[in-house]
Amino acid sequence: MAKTLCGLKLAELRNLCVELELVEGVEELEGKKKSEVVVLVREYLIACGCDPKTHDFARVSNRSLKRLHRRLRVPWE
Repeated sequence: MAKTLCGLKLAELRNLCVELELVEGVEELEGKKKSEVVVLVREYLIACGCDPKTHDFARVSNRSLKRLHRRLRVPWE
């Protein structure tokens, strides 16, 4: 079964942000709503050339996103 961005739980989204190095630690995301964290990941996926609506987090590892990021040298804040 596909696990899309909106299907992830808040804790999974926070861990994903840390793993993708969008934030330094989970503490930076404390107090943020799920919708705010989804925006961070969605913008990252778009910058990497992925479709955030159809990206399957159950099938594609986050490491492959990191490799794509390094290859494209996509800047992010």
